[in-house]
Amino acid sequence: MGDRRPSERVHEIEDGETRYDGPRWAPNLLVLYKDDCSRITGEPYCLHVEWKANGVRAVRGTGIHSPADLANFDHRTFWQERLRLVDVDPERLGRLIRNRHDGGKSRTGDIQTRKWDRLRWNADEYYGRAAVACGSMQELLDKYGAKYRIHRIVTSIPNGDWLLGRD
Repeated sequence: MGDRRPSERVHEIEDGETRYDGPRWAPNLLVLYKDDCSRITGEPYCLHVEWKANGVRAVRGTGIHSPADLANFDHRTFWQERLRLVDVDPERLGRLIRNRHDGGKSRTGDIQTRKWDRLRWNADEYYGRAAVACGSMQELLDKYGAKYRIHRIVTSIPNGDWLLGRD
């Protein structure tokens, strides 16, 4: 078997098939694919997320050391620790980028007025939305996270409601 194609970014999930977050030989691999409906609950528009552990070290890293561990594996706890859902406020992102670029320390929005129609608009929010629209949140964090220290403005979203199983 040859190497598979690298994952590609699609604008709409309906346009894509399966997305991998790394190469096939990676120790831990996240796989995403869409389905018309959930096979468990029957809900429409389902996104499947899989974690693939390749090799003994990766499997043991998930807490599975023997077949008995697999039989008693707590999937909900596994995903609660690994599925991180985040959001970012576009205005704060735009301000963070502007401050980094200009060397400033502004804590308020950059409100500007267009000369020809006197429309007032928040430039920080506008540019922050443009940065978010350029890809996924993961791509934003990968590309700008270290340079702009985006982790300071990221808001975590609880993942418990997204996980099936016991409450």
